[in-house]
Amino acid sequence: MSGVHTSATKALAAVLISIVLGAGAAAQGAQRVSGRSGRYQEYRVAAGTYIAIELRTPLSSNANAKGDPVDGRLLLPLTVEGVELVPAGATVLGSVSEVEPAGKKQRGRLAFAFHIIEHPETGSRATIRGTVLTFASETPKKGNVFPEVRLDKGLDASISLLAPLTVRIPVAR
Repeated sequence: MSGVHTSATKALAAVLISIVLGAGAAAQGAQRVSGRSGRYQEYRVAAGTYIAIELRTPLSSNANAKGDPVDGRLLLPLTVEGVELVPAGATVLGSVSEVEPAGKKQRGRLAFAFHIIEHPETGSRATIRGTVLTFASETPKKGNVFPEVRLDKGLDASISLLAPLTVRIPVAR
């Protein structure tokens, strides 16, 4: 996190966040890439980059349905070369992609993915593609019913980016 950038600069950066789907595998990490017309500096967070997220929505294989909303919170800022691109505390939004209730002969299963990062100060949003998180019931003792999958608020729901995220920050004139 950089103390050099003001809230206004962070807000402008958040407004200009955009996703760039890259072809092929990108190296982990992030890099600065050239800006167009000198009006902004472009930074790319590479596919494979780890994003620390805390789950803010409790979930259950027996109570949730496919498509239900899932909220998370960015635990660490996304930074490149000392420039904060997305601050810690940003909201990360997603949805349940798969759910199977637990039962006598069926293992409970729940999967979800995050799709959007929302800046905490400006409310601007960027689309992301990240790994799908999947959870299944533990095997019960013989003769018992499979327990439901329960995910509590505060769970580590960290992901890796499956596509690069490009962030554009205006150049001061």
